[in-house]
Amino acid sequence: VVYFIVRLWRLTFLPIFADEAIYLRWSQLVMTDAPRYLFFALNDGKTPLQIWLNIPFLVLMKDPLAAGRLLSVLVGWGQMVVVWMIGKKMKWGKMAQTVGLGASIMLPWWWFNQRLALMDTLLTFWLALLIYFLLEVRREDGWRVKKIIAATACFGLALLTKIPAILFLPTIVLLTFNFKDWRRSLIKILVISGGGMVMLASLKYLSESFSRLFSRGGDFLGTGGVMSNLWIHSREVMVMNSKYLTLGLVALLLVQMVYMGSKKNKEWWLLVLSGLGFALPIILFGRGDVYPRYYLPSVLPLMLAVLGGIDKMWRDKKWPLGKTIVKGCLVVGLAQSVIFMRNSYSELAGLDLTADDQRQYLDEWSSGFGILEVLGAAQGRASENKRILLISEGDFGTPTDGFNLYLFARKDDRVGVEGIWWQVESIPQTALERAANEYDEAWLVVNSHRMMMEMEEEKLIMEIARPRERAASLQVWRIM
Repeated sequence: VVYFIVRLWRLTFLPIFADEAIYLRWSQLVMTDAPRYLFFALNDGKTPLQIWLNIPFLVLMKDPLAAGRLLSVLVGWGQMVVVWMIGKKMKWGKMAQTVGLGASIMLPWWWFNQRLALMDTLLTFWLALLIYFLLEVRREDGWRVKKIIAATACFGLALLTKIPAILFLPTIVLLTFNFKDWRRSLIKILVISGGGMVMLASLKYLSESFSRLFSRGGDFLGTGGVMSNLWIHSREVMVMNSKYLTLGLVALLLVQMVYMGSKKNKEWWLLVLSGLGFALPIILFGRGDVYPRYYLPSVLPLMLAVLGGIDKMWRDKKWPLGKTIVKGCLVVGLAQSVIFMRNSYSELAGLDLTADDQRQYLDEWSSGFGILEVLGAAQGRASENKRILLISEGDFGTPTDGFNLYLFARKDDRVGVEGIWWQVESIPQTALERAANEYDEAWLVVNSHRMMMEMEEEKLIMEIARPRERAASLQVWRIM
């Protein structure tokens, strides 16, 4: 109950983000012409599972953004349940299990990302379920065939959600391999990893676009500048974890690294290494801006390790200071999480995000501030005999896909959208001709920092500011 209260309250308070608009728009296209668009995501290097899962929610709900985000909320609830199941399997006490449920609800990593219609939340859920089954597969007694099949399905579904699931391979190896039964362990690893790859490869026989699936890999990962990447991205990871994992849990993890060094607890170290196994390739080979959400799956095994460490420290009668440290760190983490959530509900300008996330979600073209206001003005101006064309900066994302997303949901054909090049130095002739032939008015919608044309001030219809100072505003100019 607490989970759904804190997740669903003001679910759409943060306006739509560019990738949310793109993915939800793809889902709408599948709804209009499934044979043509069912595998359309492959053309942009994305696997289509989440695109398909969005569709029932879009059918049932009027607000497309709320529909997409509700899917993530439900997936996040499933992840919380799996964390509790892992705690039962690892025989944690009530203290560790309670903290696990609380952390699944409150931690900014989960609270923020599970309220966005992005693929990373679903990807992390499959990792949680994969870890649950791998812990059973690792046992020496027998083959555990059903658990192997379940683990294989989880890995395959993760790959069908997002290609970075390939970075789950270190987790599969670490949590499956057993020196005492190494031959059987290797077979299990090959079956699980190979079976998941086969599920991904099945797309090759279902769509001709499969060849383009890996076309954008070079945009995100590269082999150059490894040492500089290590320096830059490792610092970024420290900053994002201090904000989203909270200082309390980061401190607790560091204490546990010393504490567990004197204990025989292989599973704790395997979970830590699993988290590093996902994050390290991104740290070393990440190109350009590596955003925090890319690291989201790596947080799950780290959180599980912290919970396992809490269980050991809480039960350790030989070290009474352990309980005091746990309590202090949890109080710090809880306070930081509550402040983060409070700002998210009330004042987006004060949201304690990393610099990269502030730019993405609050400041730049990718943030959807103004989309609903512009649509409301256009629909208010339009009538049965008057049609308006929005000539929108950018041919994808926000605002273009955002406009199309809401217009489709509202079934309004009085307003049209024409995407153009993101840096607006002139208006393409094709857009002007479409406006003249099919519409009565044309408005140019552009972010202020990308407006390179000289326009008369009286043609400025409206300007929507973003919450933080010095951020670009969304401008609407009358051009016809």
